[in-house]
Amino acid sequence: MDQKPVSSFSIVLLGTGRVATHLGRALRQAGHDVRQVFGHTQAPASALAEATGARAVFRTEELDPDAQIYLFAWKDELLPRLIPLVARHVRTARTAGEKPLFLHTAGSLPLDVFASHAEDCGILYPLQTFSKERPVDFRRIPCFLEASTPGALEKLRALAATLSDKIYLMDSDRRRYLHVAAVFACNFTNHLYALAGQILRPAGIPFEALLPLIDETAAKVHQLSPVRAQTGPACRYDEEVMQAHLRLLDELARSGGPEAQETSAIGSIYRLLSQSIHHLQNR
Repeated sequence: MDQKPVSSFSIVLLGTGRVATHLGRALRQAGHDVRQVFGHTQAPASALAEATGARAVFRTEELDPDAQIYLFAWKDELLPRLIPLVARHVRTARTAGEKPLFLHTAGSLPLDVFASHAEDCGILYPLQTFSKERPVDFRRIPCFLEASTPGALEKLRALAATLSDKIYLMDSDRRRYLHVAAVFACNFTNHLYALAGQILRPAGIPFEALLPLIDETAAKVHQLSPVRAQTGPACRYDEEVMQAHLRLLDELARSGGPEAQETSAIGSIYRLLSQSIHHLQNR
């Protein structure tokens, strides 16, 4: 059963994607009053609204103007257009005396995206990779906070404390570094898994054969630095092995099979990453 937290807020959640889905469920589980889910289309907005006990809405004019928090889990490139519309509606129609808090969840957008639209604003950036079909324990997800005023930060801290045990303050400038690092650690790594699967496919080898290796590689960096944990031919710069790998990748690229297009750039990626590994190991 959902329990009402010490600091419970009325919230309008704007977004229906992966971050919004997991955040909405975590808010509901923490006992917050998720009043509305704002979305583009009927099906995802209605599904998330049902999961959070909220009402799905599709026009800014339908938004509840008296919520305490407006939480934007929206596409980064669309936020600068959506924020003014929501802020204008809330400012015009609001009857509650308490100032609303405007938050976004983007790692790459600065706090000043709210400039001139909201006095109390902030960022709640959960550093995790989200997929709708895979549950996560939100309490273990580090959340990085930034706010425009002491009052906004106090409210944001209270909200974040109901969701996560790992809360950090970080300004927009430092968060840029964190976001780029996360792309390397997560998105690029996952893409390399996909490329590895393309290499295995012509030989009929299932991707599952790599899973113990992937698991151990991730587990090692909990105890060793990534530089110390590095292994493989590029680490010792075994040119004979690397040239054999490059010949095989070239064969795949010239095979004309379904993997040819996907593997056409792997040789270049292999060379570049091998050079980077060798450089880092020999600094």
